[in-house]
Amino acid sequence: MQIERNMDLNEDTCSKIMNKMPNGFACYEAILDENGKHSGYKISDINMEFQRLFEVTREEVLGKPIFEIFTEIGKSLSDALDKVALSGKSVRFTKYSKKLNRYFDVSAFGIDGGKFVTIFNDITETKLYELKLVDTIENYSKIQSELSNLIYATQAVLELEDFQKAAKKLFDVCRNLTGAKSGYVALLSEDGKENEVLFLESGGLPCSVDPYLPMPIRGLRAESYKYAKAVYDNDFMKSEWIKFMPEGHVDLNNVMFVPLIIKEKVVGLIGLANKDEDFNDRDVSLASAIGRLTSMALYNSRQMEALKESEEKYKKVTENAKDLIYTYKFLPKPHFAYVSPSATEITGYTPEDHYKDPNLGFKLVHPDDKHLLDSLSVADSPSFGKALLLRWIKKNGEVIWTEQNNAPIFDEENNLIGIQGIARDITERKLGEQRIMELNDALGLLNKILRHDILNDLTIIMNALDLAESMDKTIKNKTMKAVEKSINLIEQMRQLEGALSFGETLEKIRVSEIIKDVIKNYQTTEFNINGDCTVLADEALSSVIDNIVRNAIVHGKSDAIDISIKEADGHCEVKISDNGTGIPNEIKDKIFDEGESFGSTRGSGLGLYIVKKVVEKYGGAITVEDNRPKGTTFTLKFKME
Repeated sequence: MQIERNMDLNEDTCSKIMNKMPNGFACYEAILDENGKHSGYKISDINMEFQRLFEVTREEVLGKPIFEIFTEIGKSLSDALDKVALSGKSVRFTKYSKKLNRYFDVSAFGIDGGKFVTIFNDITETKLYELKLVDTIENYSKIQSELSNLIYATQAVLELEDFQKAAKKLFDVCRNLTGAKSGYVALLSEDGKENEVLFLESGGLPCSVDPYLPMPIRGLRAESYKYAKAVYDNDFMKSEWIKFMPEGHVDLNNVMFVPLIIKEKVVGLIGLANKDEDFNDRDVSLASAIGRLTSMALYNSRQMEALKESEEKYKKVTENAKDLIYTYKFLPKPHFAYVSPSATEITGYTPEDHYKDPNLGFKLVHPDDKHLLDSLSVADSPSFGKALLLRWIKKNGEVIWTEQNNAPIFDEENNLIGIQGIARDITERKLGEQRIMELNDALGLLNKILRHDILNDLTIIMNALDLAESMDKTIKNKTMKAVEKSINLIEQMRQLEGALSFGETLEKIRVSEIIKDVIKNYQTTEFNINGDCTVLADEALSSVIDNIVRNAIVHGKSDAIDISIKEADGHCEVKISDNGTGIPNEIKDKIFDEGESFGSTRGSGLGLYIVKKVVEKYGGAITVEDNRPKGTTFTLKFKME
């Protein structure tokens, strides 16, 4: 009796312990048929947690076969108990109950008396967390792949100037991201009526459509153009759009169109088709991102083309321009950033010379004009925006006049960092201006002579003619002198006109031949000529020699003149020395000025003025000094051939 009481106590204690377990507990016994053959298992006991987990009561399950109770996991449970029976070892497995929406970690093992026990551990939260973690990892991997594709696509935009190549790479990325097998990239035609396909990917499917057929803007693609957004149809072959497909076209199970937009205008499309699954909103998001990158690549390509075209035009203009175009930068250190080829012709220095020597531009400027160039080093210089007239010293030493226009270059903080400018050789213009001034002076002189000297002489002649009948010898001589003087003045004015108009085209002339021709008019004077050379002059040279010789004879009362001709310091030097009365010291410095005359037979003072003008026009010079023991020496220097 005591033993029985102890057994009842133990069973009661075990039952209490079993019911306090946090896991579902069930005990099974083998089911034997009438022949004693094993035919399954029945539940002999369960605890409270089992009832809660499987939403059953003891009365509902005790003595029932496990296939009646566990409609979903009965097979797995029966197989596990069989393994325990055969091996005597415990078995553990995981099972999901769709009915209960729970995951169980199940342990099965045998106990004495041919009984079996299973312990059900509810691992739903752990399993769901595990599945969520796996899903998160998969999503992360997917996102990482998408990011890698987007980065690759961005690099294609940045690195490829050729839009055709960039668009192909971007299209391939778009297919990878969305899973589409076929598609194309097309641009809108200039008239806005057709798609002009850049390339087409059929996805390996046969297509007998003529690739040269026009692709008008209609159907589903027209919707994308119209609303400037991505559109798709996942049952395209049964949609209303199928009527627009040409015969022989690849079957399209699903289709997506993504617009290419530049400045709010749709300029093309990316077409995608035949994804294994349906297109979805995520595909729209990813494809639209690629669409924006493709639009950027197209815009960059067009900008680059426009820039190249502009640069080519600028290059043609600058490199063929006669004016010197330049860019000078102050940072990081002073240097010429650009000098046009015309620098060689204008300055004698090549663009490479300027690149090598940043100070060459400053060295070219005439010392008297450097202050004008220095003024360009400050941002608010008044020299910006107006023409600067500067003299430049060419490589060969020649001085030329230039007109420069400069503009400042500022950085983002409005600091002066450089100068852009253009310079023009205006030497001919300056010489023309000088010639105009000389002509104006000459016209003023001619006008004065006409008004004064010739008018006075003609007045004397008119008065004398009134007295012609009673004219005595003195009056007659006076009249003749006035006539001669007027004739001489008119001749000198002709010479002055020649001096101002000649000198445009110089030729090689032998000086001795000119002199010999001039002295034929002065038979009573003794001439001694030595030497010879060839100079650059014109017919006005005769007037130069004649004026000096006539002055020596008429005004200086000379009866002998020595003329020496020789080469000296690369020039032809002509010395004309007479034995006349000489020129007073007080007027030597003014002898070549207009209106200066001397001697008892004063003239107009125009002859030596003409001589100086002609010689200077030849690029030469003339000086005067006393001759020893008496008389005057004129020294003329001419350019040689």
